[in-house]
Amino acid sequence: MLGETIKQLRLEKGLSQAELAGQLSVVRQTVSKWEKELSVPDSEMLVTIAEVLGVSTSELLGEGLQTTVTVYKPPQRLKVWEIVLLALGSPIWLSLGIATAAVVVSLYAVWWSLIVSLWAVFAAFAGCALVGAAAGIWLLIGGDALAGIALFGVGFVCAGLSILLFGGSLAATKNAALLTAKSIAAIRKRLSKREGVS
Repeated sequence: MLGETIKQLRLEKGLSQAELAGQLSVVRQTVSKWEKELSVPDSEMLVTIAEVLGVSTSELLGEGLQTTVTVYKPPQRLKVWEIVLLALGSPIWLSLGIATAAVVVSLYAVWWSLIVSLWAVFAAFAGCALVGAAAGIWLLIGGDALAGIALFGVGFVCAGLSILLFGGSLAATKNAALLTAKSIAAIRKRLSKREGVS
């Protein structure tokens, strides 16, 4: 604090460390050590510094300067009645917490089940498209034009539906994977904060 005050007052006077050192009859390194708080001037030198810088010794020592004080606030402790309520209510909030976690996990499992189902429907439509087109071409070659065109048309419709399902399945899979990655990152971050606190 004293070093900062000396430096601040020196700069306000427009003096370099060497100029102040010359006025105090010391070397520049001595002033540098004072400002870096590597050493402290003796009481006689404090009076001389104050005179040269045009302040009182109390101002030089920081008694007249505003200081910021950070007050440590210990963590708030629970009151006895709060502990009792937590203990008595634990069967309720603990079971609600477990139920909430079970619902979240179930919804997550249902989401992935729907995604797997979408991929299965995509595969079914893609298979129908291939079989329908092949069967339609086979019937056309065999002479049954009407049935061949109908089967080829069904295969064409199934191909279109499989393309739509592929896009939807891919988007759903990407979103589910992104949500999974974000959830894991959030859980790791929370666990690392708890480990850092304890």
